[in-house]
Amino acid sequence: MGSIASFNFLQMKGPGIPEPSAGIESLDRPWVDGSAWRAMATKGAEFELETYEGVANVIEANGTEESYKALIGQLVTVVDDLGQTKPNVLVQGVRVIRKQATLSPTDTAATYLVQAVWALKTMY
Repeated sequence: MGSIASFNFLQMKGPGIPEPSAGIESLDRPWVDGSAWRAMATKGAEFELETYEGVANVIEANGTEESYKALIGQLVTVVDDLGQTKPNVLVQGVRVIRKQATLSPTDTAATYLVQAVWALKTMY
């Protein structure tokens, strides 16, 4: 089970939380022998995660979609299925791609599965 902010998910799919990348710039000047190198700023990586959350009814499913969208532009903490925690992840966008009624394997009460795709970016 993973989480984004306060939302706990039944399952998360995606490439995992990427590591930062830093560029290296070569400094060459005319009329000077040799060269130098300098590290550029560390950049966060953009990535997507697909999430699945179970809710009790269609009203909660619709409310969950609105709650997801309220996180756009916010920095959140993401914990993936492996338990890797990454604070300061920017939510760039989220779209719910499916809200589906399902039958619980333990009883006949209907529950809803909310499937969403999150566009995220690590901030360093």
